[in-house]
Parts: sequence; C-alpha cells; structure tokens
Amino acid sequence: MTQDALADELDTSDLVGTATVGVPCCPEEDVQFLDCGMVTSHQNETQSVNNESSLLYQEPMQEVPDDVIANYTISTTDYSMPSSYEPQTSSRTLKIRRVTVLKDMITSFKDGSLLNSDVKIHVVMINGRGKEELAEDNGGVFRDVLSAFWEEFYDGCTIGEDEKAPALRHDFKHEDWEAVARIFIRGFQDIQFFPFKISKCVLVTALYGEHFVSKDMLLASFKAMFQKMKGNS
Repeated sequence: MTQDALADELDTSDLVGTATVGVPCCPEEDVQFLDCGMVTSHQNETQSVNNESSLLYQEPMQEVPDDVIANYTISTTDYSMPSSYEPQTSSRTLKIRRVTVLKDMITSFKDGSLLNSDVKIHVVMINGRGKEELAEDNGGVFRDVLSAFWEEFYDGCTIGEDEKAPALRHDFKHEDWEAVARIFIRGFQDIQFFPFKISKCVLVTALYGEHFVSKDMLLASFKAMFQKMKGNS
C-alpha cells in the first residue's frame, strides 16, 4: 500500500495532539499539532521572564539641584527642659486658732495632699478675739504653731513623764492619728521640728517597724515613762 492510500484511510481528526509518522511537516503545521496545555505553559513562562526583566530594570537616580540643597534647613529645636525650670508649686493657707490649736491642726491635716512637699504651707494665727495676728510666716509662725500643738498633744493625748507614748482616746479615730503623723512629717521636712518627748520606741516602731526595737531600748523607754511616777509614790 502506498503512502497516499494509507493517508486516506486514516482519520485526520486522530492526528490532533500527536506526532505524524513518516510524513514531513513544516514548522507552521507543527504548531497545530502542539498540545493546548503546552502552548499555555509556554506563554506563562514568557510572561514570567518579562516580569522579572521589568523588576530588574530601575530608573537612574536623579540628582538634587544645588539650589534645593542650599535652601534646605535642618530643624534645631531644643525640646530639653531648660536649666531654669522649676516644678509648679501650690500653696495652702491654714488658719489656726490659738485656743484650739490641736483641733484645728488635726482638722487641717486630714487633707492628704498636705503631705506633698510641693504644697507650700502658710499658717495664719487667729487670736482669742477672732482676729488674724499680724505676722509674716517665714517659718516662725509655723514653728510656733507646732510648739503649741505638740504641747497640747503631750497633755491630752499621751501618757508618761520624760518620754511620752500616745494613749488611745475614744474621740480619736484612724484619720485623726493619720493627721498627727502628717503634722510630724511636715514639721520635720519644712523646719526640722522634732517632738523629742515622744517615746523612742514609738518613733522607731512608726518609722522602721517593731523588729528594730531592741529589748534594751524598750526597757529604757519604759523606765523613762514611769520612773518619776514611781519616785513620787
């Protein structure tokens, strides 16, 4: 059988996607016999290569003109705190009556903000006739008030002789004792006023804790509190 007869008997539709046997084909005809999936893959590879080429290409950097550089200024604003800076302070004026120093001081120092050292305290004394005493408080008025306060506190709120320990009172609540502690702290901070008659054991316990009180200190304070009372008996 000749090649022409063999070609006539074969269905040309079966030749799509397959290679021809013994029949030479031109390049244009070869493209028709390529599988569709192969053509799509070839197109994707070509597109990927083009994308990579576009990524590798970069435009050359442009030089900045000299006039732009000359007019450009760097901010030199100094945001640091000036050396002359002082924290804002507030002042509080306390009007204390001489006849009721203990009561007025405790009432005033129930305000916890007075423990803040930034709050400056000005004291105005009120005499027995209800008028303000003419005195400028540069520390001296506050010292006089503290002296009068602690003397009244010794007499009415403590027990003991040479050393005095605070005594519980039915009219003193928790906030009253807190006010006494604030008076003690501000007096020492502002004018170094120290109530030296208060028992050493009481002060050490309040400032550092009971475990700092030794047996010798406790015995000495006890003798100082009641030694004169024993001698009088």
